[in-house]
Amino acid sequence: MNVSFRPAFGLLAALVLTGAASAGLPDAFPPETGVASWYGEAFHGKKTANGESFDMRAMTAAHRKLPFGTFVTVTNLADGRSVVVRINDRGPFVAGRIIDLSKAAAMAIGLDRTGTALVEVRQAPAGSAVGPFPAPGRVSAFPDSAMQAGTQTVAPGVATIVARIQVGSYRDAAHARTAIESLALLGFAAVIEVAQPYHRVVIYVSRADRAAAEAKLDGAGWTDALVTEVSR
Repeated sequence: MNVSFRPAFGLLAALVLTGAASAGLPDAFPPETGVASWYGEAFHGKKTANGESFDMRAMTAAHRKLPFGTFVTVTNLADGRSVVVRINDRGPFVAGRIIDLSKAAAMAIGLDRTGTALVEVRQAPAGSAVGPFPAPGRVSAFPDSAMQAGTQTVAPGVATIVARIQVGSYRDAAHARTAIESLALLGFAAVIEVAQPYHRVVIYVSRADRAAAEAKLDGAGWTDALVTEVSR
């Protein structure tokens, strides 16, 4: 992909359009369905089209037309897994593809294994944080690429007791989003639960996955997690 591309419209127009898209205005753009791809190591640290340094570990993406700063939900239509990403680059420049995800975002929906996948791209709801969330009915600490033998998932529509792991609580929403991105690199699909003025970063896992999840968090330095069991 061409990371040196620069949009034709001026800085003021870009700021106005970005603000409108990020504000979550309804029907700001219609959903798209098409092929997604991803990019990683070869572009890590290089400039993106909006002037940032590309970080393959961040939840970002390249799109041909959407304003920089737009938050979109990308759903893998093969399994329903979704990730919210922020547009900060231009591309893809391969015919038939509609979005290029960072490596971390690709891993969140299994795209790193397949290279490309059929996805739906739609505007993320207002107030969305970047990061992955499970497919409906899936309450596992690990995506398929990180699942270990013996771990279990929760069947759709079945009420059960699961472990709620609160990894952190932040007044600053940006800090919560950073935590989400860091946890995604470990394979966790964390979510943000807002209880003003706090933004709580939470992971839900099955009882069978609880010990493995806690051990993985401890090993990565997340040692202050609060764990409770709840019915879902």
